[in-house]
Amino acid sequence: MARRSKTSPFEDLIFIASRLPWWLSLLIALVAWLYLRIPR
Repeated sequence: MARRSKTSPFEDLIFIASRLPWWLSLLIALVAWLYLRIPR
C-alpha cells in the first residue's frame, strides 16, 4: 500500500479545495474576501 508523504498544511488545504465543487470554492473565496475586507 502506497503511503502519502508528509505534506504541509497548505498542501492539505489545496488538496481539499481540489476535491470541492467549483461553486463551493467560489463561495468560500467570496466569504473569505468579505471577511478580510471588513475593517476592524
